[in-house]
Amino acid sequence: FCLIIQVPRASASAVAFGMGLFHGKGNLGPGQHRAFAVICESRASDIWLRFHDTCETYKEFRKSQEPSVEKLKEPVLVEITSALNNRYQLNFTKQDISSLWFLCKQEASLLNITSQACGLFNSHEVSLLEWTDDLEVFILKGYGNGVNYHMGVPLLQDVIQSMEQAIVAKEGNHKIYEKARLRFAHAETLVPFTCLLGLFLEGSEYLQIQLDQPLDLPPKPPQKRNWVGSVVAPFAGNNMLVLYSCSNDTDSIALTGDERSKYFVQVLHNEVPVSIPVNSTRTSACFHVSSEPNGPPPEKMGKMNVCADRSLQNQNWIKGARLKNRGESFDAKVSVRLERLEGNGGSRAMVQKEWVGTSLDVVGKDAPVGALGGELRVKAPVEGFGS
Repeated sequence: FCLIIQVPRASASAVAFGMGLFHGKGNLGPGQHRAFAVICESRASDIWLRFHDTCETYKEFRKSQEPSVEKLKEPVLVEITSALNNRYQLNFTKQDISSLWFLCKQEASLLNITSQACGLFNSHEVSLLEWTDDLEVFILKGYGNGVNYHMGVPLLQDVIQSMEQAIVAKEGNHKIYEKARLRFAHAETLVPFTCLLGLFLEGSEYLQIQLDQPLDLPPKPPQKRNWVGSVVAPFAGNNMLVLYSCSNDTDSIALTGDERSKYFVQVLHNEVPVSIPVNSTRTSACFHVSSEPNGPPPEKMGKMNVCADRSLQNQNWIKGARLKNRGESFDAKVSVRLERLEGNGGSRAMVQKEWVGTSLDVVGKDAPVGALGGELRVKAPVEGFGS
């Protein structure tokens, strides 16, 4: 099924993709289409595809870093502004150059026109402007800070859980099991997920991010760099994790010991197989079904709480509250601040109430509150604006 964020153009992308995918495979209309479902979460509570909107920690980090990013870009804009003013005997400002560069990118990518706005810049200036874009994406969306991608852990868990559930269903000889889960979002989702997969890293950088050590910024042209924004997240950019079922005696895969597995995952970026950090020479990795169906316990996945730990977070899970078995209830105390979604007052409301919750499905066993299958539906009094 298709999962989308609650934004019209993401829905349009999902519908167009589904119509192309199922064209000629049904009995609806002259195109012989078939029905399919497109599902979305609320924009206010989507921790899987719109975590950049629900994570207060990230929003505070981004707001604090944006001025620094502009300062990093400023010398390039000043240099190019001066060059164009001398070249064309005009009085461009830095803002003019930024606007012309934006127009150039739109014309080139959408209309394949490079002779108008783009024609104002020479090749060296284009490479410098591309580098400033790459700096911004790296710092505010990519490897520039751990919060950028740690907040996407729920999405990665959801991907892994969907694979585990498909394996269990297949091995249980179920007649129907999930063949694909398609997710449609934006670069703010795709880039952090790409970082979680460890793509576009070089040398010791993979170890550095595991240790939460900052990475060096992408080097300035003419030096070569591995992080290129137009490659990491172009229009229609995508990541695919493909689950393969292989026999243990497959001759084409020589594996021994812990690496011997019946299932393998291949990673593709923009439809091209890419090497993965665990083995830079291979594009596939062993996939083992976890004994914990919803991933590791909280003490093993602290990065997932990068957003939940903040008292001002509009939380979708409560740290420390865990479900046991289907139908089993537990008491928990909620103390969550909810942001007012409408109006300009910016008022916040406090929920503080004892309540009882239960798991909705067997897949929610040991799931953190708010994780797939671990949802809690409760009633609680809300005081203040926004109630």
